[in-house]
This record gives sequence, structure tokens and C-alpha cells, in this order.
Amino acid sequence: MRYFIIVLFLVACQVGMAQYNTIVEEDSAGTHAPNFEFTTDSGQKVQLFDYKGEVVYISFWASWCGPCIQGFEKYADIRKEMADAGVVLLNISIDKNEQNWKDAVSKLKIEGKHGIIPQSELRESYQLYNIPRYEIMGKEGEFLYLNRDGGKSVLDNFKEFIAK
Repeated sequence: MRYFIIVLFLVACQVGMAQYNTIVEEDSAGTHAPNFEFTTDSGQKVQLFDYKGEVVYISFWASWCGPCIQGFEKYADIRKEMADAGVVLLNISIDKNEQNWKDAVSKLKIEGKHGIIPQSELRESYQLYNIPRYEIMGKEGEFLYLNRDGGKSVLDNFKEFIAK
């Protein structure tokens, strides 16, 4: 009897999780990236939606974040290939100290466009509680997701996004 109850419980959990996963996938499909305004490294005010019509890979990071810096270093080659393919690499720092941010961008020679914004302005709209964090915005402002089925590479995904 005890065995039967455990099996029944596990089956119920599987069914419940399948329904939950379906809901999450349906909710994330077709959602749009919230717009935000940031300051570029040249002092301009720019909005994310200024990049509509392009595929944008957004990296949320900070100069004091070791995993962020390691990611830029580790994936420098693929980031260069993405930029060469036409992807906008938008690196958004949440640094509190603007000079630390500018120094890090200069020292690390990070590929792409650079901006800074207080984390508090992204906390609600992007649920940005931890960094590094990465998002992909499609040409119409929609969130895009990588598909690794069949061994598809990251670069192949981005080439498909651009071709759409």
C-alpha cells in the first residue's frame, strides 16, 4: 500500500510539472523585452528600442563581477563572430561608479556597445537580481531563446535570428 501511494504521488508530480512547464513555455513565447534607457560610454542617452530591427544580445554585468569578466574573456571569440554576423552586442553595466565601469571596458576591450544604468531601474522589468545575465531581443523587440536541439551551435542560432 505504501509503495502504491508513493508511485501515485510521483505520477501526480510528473503530470503537474508537465503542465507547469507547458505554461512557462507558453508564457515566455512571444513576450517582449521591456524598454529601458541607459547612458553610453560617450555620455549619450539611448533606449533599448533604438535597436528595433536588429538582433540584440544583452549582457548585464558590472566591473566588480568576476564571473562577468570571466565570461567576456572566455567567450571573446564567439562574441566577435556574433558581431561579425550582425548581432548587436549590448553590454549594460549596473556599476554604481561610472569611472570603474569605463576603466573595465577599456582594460578588457569588450566587443560591442556599452551602457550603464542603475540596477534598481532593471530590477522589476527584467527581474535583474543577479549578474551576469544575458537576454536576446529579436528584430521586433521579442525575447528570443537559443535552441540547442540537434547540436545547433550558438552562432547558428544567431544566424537564424538575423535571417528572419
